[in-house]
Amino acid sequence: ATQNMLAEKVEELADTNSQLTASLQEMETQQASRDKEKGELEHILEGKEEEIETLKTHLDQVESDYEALVDSLNKETDSRVSELQNQLETALQETAGDISSLKSQLKDLGQQLVVLSGERERFYNENCKLRVDNDRVCGEKELLIAKVEEVKTVRDTLELDIEQQVAEYQDMMKCCANLQQET
Repeated sequence: ATQNMLAEKVEELADTNSQLTASLQEMETQQASRDKEKGELEHILEGKEEEIETLKTHLDQVESDYEALVDSLNKETDSRVSELQNQLETALQETAGDISSLKSQLKDLGQQLVVLSGERERFYNENCKLRVDNDRVCGEKELLIAKVEEVKTVRDTLELDIEQQVAEYQDMMKCCANLQQET
């Protein structure tokens, strides 16, 4: 009777062992799948981080170009204004006795001032365009940062799930070891 009972117990343990082995294989398959998915997510994360760095570099370049353009246009404007003032003073001195000639020169200077006003408007329009570009780049940067955070959240969730399954597997192995010791 004891032999039959032991044989049944051995058979039960063999069945349990088979089930645990199958469960272990399934968990290893799931683990491999999760590792693959984790690797893919990390690859995507690296790509997004590179995109953010590229956008940061582009943003820095846009800001640098904007500042250089502002400086250049300010210098050019100051130089033009100074040049026009000098021309006006020279014209007034040279043509003090000739009113019609003075009127003609003043007309030319007025046209140059109109051109200068047009250039200032062009500068204003370019400035607005650079601001729009800057806002767009900042928006894209914020979107990419949000996507990176989303990928990090998914990665963290997967890691917690993997740790939980490993803990469950270890508990099953302890139970199996305990059953073997009892027999």
